[in-house]
Amino acid sequence: MILSLGFSPRAVSIDSLPQGLDTIVSERGTSLSGGQKQRVMLARALALNPKVLLLDDFTARVDTTTERAILKNVQENYPGITLISVTQKIASVEDYDQILLLMEGEVLAAGTHQQLMEASPEYVQIYDSQRSTSHYEIHA
Repeated sequence: MILSLGFSPRAVSIDSLPQGLDTIVSERGTSLSGGQKQRVMLARALALNPKVLLLDDFTARVDTTTERAILKNVQENYPGITLISVTQKIASVEDYDQILLLMEGEVLAAGTHQQLMEASPEYVQIYDSQRSTSHYEIHA
């Protein structure tokens, strides 16, 4: 089985790991980066060919380019999958069919990215804040 998640030079090809999907992913004792660990765990979940996959900040340790490559790979190779993502990064879910903005346990707004940009000042504020921070980090 060949599973590769992401297309950056740092992307991990599961088959290139000595133990493949059985590679030990732990806090200590491995030579995998945080992003590689996340990709191994995602590959394990996708190997089960799920209909629904719940992801909790699954791209927190990868750069934006790798994140987009991973999501594109999942969309192309698992077209029937339903992804439910818990994240603080709007960029991670901009292309999702439905986004829920939660604050203090309450649904504040729901819709597509475009709908939320037009109807939710809170969503726009978070989006603008994250974009300005991202822009600053790129050019700093």
